Amino acid sequence: MSKLSEQDIEKKLLRFPDWEYFDNAIHAEFEF
Repeated sequence: MSKLSEQDIEKKLLRFPDWEYFDNAIHAEFEF
């Protein structure tokens, strides 16, 4: 399976507004 391009990742993350892509990884913050 090939690596997703940055554009593909950004497009898929539109469904998850609290998630961000930077530093070659996806990130989200959680508060408890």
